[in-house]
Amino acid sequence: MSVTFWYPSCPEEEWERGCASSEHVLILSNCNAAELLRWLGYGREAGGYEDAEIDFCGELDPSDLRARCARRLWPESRNEDPGVPLERDGNLIDCGRRAGSLSAKAALLLRVAEHAAEHGESVSWG
Repeated sequence: MSVTFWYPSCPEEEWERGCASSEHVLILSNCNAAELLRWLGYGREAGGYEDAEIDFCGELDPSDLRARCARRLWPESRNEDPGVPLERDGNLIDCGRRAGSLSAKAALLLRVAEHAAEHGESVSWG
């Protein structure tokens, strides 16, 4: 399953590209989308970062989203993105996440938020 971040007036040709992300559309796996949203401070806290519940559809204010993404791109220790190693437990495999992945995705989502703001629209995901 995947989660797509977009804005309503996104150019139609961006949707025709299929599964490729662009500066108008960001497509992530459910796990990666949830981790990115948590890292940006979204979610209903249940006991910490790892436990924050994430809805897999909704709308975000582009100004707030831009500010959150931009703050996460500042070179500060709180923004470290060390990655997560691959874990294997029998047939269950968690592929992990390379170092810097959340930062790279935040930069892509920032572009989507900037385009949404230029069009006076929210960033939708689902």
